[in-house]
Amino acid sequence: MTESLEIQTKFGQVFYLIGQGKADDTLKILKDLKSKYPENINVIGIEHVVLIEAGKVFKDEVMINEGINKGKKLLEDKVYVKSRAEVHYNVANGYMNLFEINPHESISSRIGNDNLQNVKRHLRQALKSDPKEDLKVNVLTHYGNCLDYLGRSLEALYCYEDALQIDPNHSMAIGNRALAKLYFADISGAYREKTYIEAYQELKSIIDKKDLLAIGGISANKSFKEKLLKIESKFKDKSILEQNLSCNMNERRANTTCFEKEYLDFCSEHRLFLNFHTGDCNCRNTILDSAFISIITPIDDDTRFYSLAKKINDIKEDFLISKLLLAQSQFKRDDLDSISQKVILVDTSDYANFNIYSALLKSSFRTCYNILDKIAFFIKDYLNLEIKESQIYFSTIWKNPNTKEIKKEIKETDNISLFALYDIHLDLDQDRRLKNLRNSITHRKLTIYDSVLTDWDGKEDPENIGYNSMLLETINLMRIVKSAIIYLMNFIEIEENKKRDKLNGQVVDIFVDTSQSL
Repeated sequence: MTESLEIQTKFGQVFYLIGQGKADDTLKILKDLKSKYPENINVIGIEHVVLIEAGKVFKDEVMINEGINKGKKLLEDKVYVKSRAEVHYNVANGYMNLFEINPHESISSRIGNDNLQNVKRHLRQALKSDPKEDLKVNVLTHYGNCLDYLGRSLEALYCYEDALQIDPNHSMAIGNRALAKLYFADISGAYREKTYIEAYQELKSIIDKKDLLAIGGISANKSFKEKLLKIESKFKDKSILEQNLSCNMNERRANTTCFEKEYLDFCSEHRLFLNFHTGDCNCRNTILDSAFISIITPIDDDTRFYSLAKKINDIKEDFLISKLLLAQSQFKRDDLDSISQKVILVDTSDYANFNIYSALLKSSFRTCYNILDKIAFFIKDYLNLEIKESQIYFSTIWKNPNTKEIKKEIKETDNISLFALYDIHLDLDQDRRLKNLRNSITHRKLTIYDSVLTDWDGKEDPENIGYNSMLLETINLMRIVKSAIIYLMNFIEIEENKKRDKLNGQVVDIFVDTSQSL
């Protein structure tokens, strides 16, 4: 048997044994290969995987860290350039193993957790390294798992859906998507029953499948079966769980103008509607910005809910206008052309776009970004944080300015959705691209250039950007802010449920008027 064939055969055994959790046998094969072929780049390249996975089985932090460090060395070696996506993925798995083998008594242990932050960072690097499709599905699925741990279940749901766009039959992605849907089921109002049914049908479709057992093992299969039983326990009539959930595809288009149809299609394509709908249905409810809060107050308190409702209304208004501005920036219309042409703007002869459409795009970005600071104000008022109004920003509300520690009032909530908002803050703080764009638009100037006739899409500059890049950054920001608003509402739901539990069900529902004066 040739060297390459023997190594290939042994690798097949290694990955099979890893899937079976047989760490001792895996380590023996690795030891033999290293002894026989110490300089072989493929043998060197697989060592970190074996150590990371065997360390997980043995719950051996030293072994896992050794695997992580060997993986990091490979990332610095030019010989393994083509394998960087896979190595980043393996290193991320190592950090996730470190997180999972340690007991976490409270949700607050996840906030700012170094291992989870490293998982997130390496999986993002794996995605940037242009992985092959089969690897990309696994990277997206594991990235979703990481976001889910951090409370960012809505964004996790997007990751699973992106993975299923590549491989619609990927059982682990289907199962994890179903679990993410369940997270929002009890706060999804009109979608509650359908969400449970969707999740149930998806979980049932993957039980005992070969690819699920190969990737997630027996433990994942068992966990999904337990979730099925929990869902079944919520329904007296089990036949409801088998019903067809399809609906009228054209229902949402009824009685809409041409521009409204364009607006609805644009927002649907980019998942910008502010509701708890998590399925694939295209009925009218999916195009409503229906998400809102509910709170518990004494029966004679008729001020607190409306005080908070005004703040939520204001946030939702800003999100609505951001979407509208963005949609308008994408659809050329004669009336907008005419309005733009009534403004004298100098052609700077370098393919810079100065017109109403660029202005709409920049205004959409600015309005959307400002919502984050309004979320900070809401958190301050809801938790009664002692902080000067002049110091309240989404970037500053989290930590005590003197100790640099997370505020006691925030950490003691042990509220996963509040921690999800903190994690969004960490991302924005570490990747300052969005913040720099906002500062340029608000305080300096931002010039948008034609993406076809210039190369500004490939450059990093605080005051200049290509049109395509600006569009993608705005859509990205809008999805982040949408998620932040949803997490804010779920944070409140969790806190209010704590009150409900203390009242032993002695709560009267009071409905409010949602009509508008137009």
